[in-house]
Amino acid sequence: MQPAKILIVEDEAITAMNIRNTLENIGFEVVSTASRGKEAIQKAEELNPDLILMDIVLKDEMDGIEAADIIQTLFNIPVIYLTAYSDDATYERAKLTRPYGFLTKPMNQELVKVTIDTAIYKHNLDKELEESEERYRLILENASSGVFFTDSDNKIKYLNQNFAEILGYTFHEMLNTDINQFIDMHSQKFLKDWRKGNSRVNEFKLIRNDGSTFWTLISASPVIKGENEYMGTIGVITDINARKAVEKALVQQGQKSEIILFKMIEMINGLVKKAETDELSENKFDYT
Repeated sequence: MQPAKILIVEDEAITAMNIRNTLENIGFEVVSTASRGKEAIQKAEELNPDLILMDIVLKDEMDGIEAADIIQTLFNIPVIYLTAYSDDATYERAKLTRPYGFLTKPMNQELVKVTIDTAIYKHNLDKELEESEERYRLILENASSGVFFTDSDNKIKYLNQNFAEILGYTFHEMLNTDINQFIDMHSQKFLKDWRKGNSRVNEFKLIRNDGSTFWTLISASPVIKGENEYMGTIGVITDINARKAVEKALVQQGQKSEIILFKMIEMINGLVKKAETDELSENKFDYT
């Protein structure tokens, strides 16, 4: 396993040399050192280290906090701050950049190793999570069906672009709105099943932006926390308006066929009765 590559950003040359020795003694590879914020940004881009040890206070127009913020934004490289002392305001400002830890100078060798190993491990987990989230986001955004998630108050907290387009709205117009306003009042009874924690597949009538309604098939599953705390509902929507139109046409065609068949039966019955009457008339005998 390759040793982690570290970039040291420290404006005191002797301190930087001591930090390098400490890191190399515990098995890390120091790829370079920098003494200024802009230099640190440049070397971060060129060397792509696994982690940066960043002195908060630099004798430069750009301090360590500003440099770290730029580096993490542009290159997604984890940063651990080095500090001998810092006031509360500086510390709070540093926390806003979401560092992976703080180390005080002079450094304790065992603490340095634990802090760096933990930071790199956590950063790798964060990257895996981001990549996984991005994969799922792409799947949802490219799904042919509409997808949504509501909270416990029926407010839409997530929807994919297809769901918005089905209803004729933009993503932002639907986000954080009550899903009830898009469901025909006769279909809203199914929302009670969601709140009870029941998974359901139901045919819903939804309301478009222009006021027209159309049929959809909604497969909904509740999100339950713990024993029975309802957190919201995940739903998948499929437009079945075309299918319903075909079903209606078949029903109407079937009704027409029944009427035609009934009239044909009446006509046949009439012909049979007429034939029977004619036959009786021909077979009459005169007994006088």
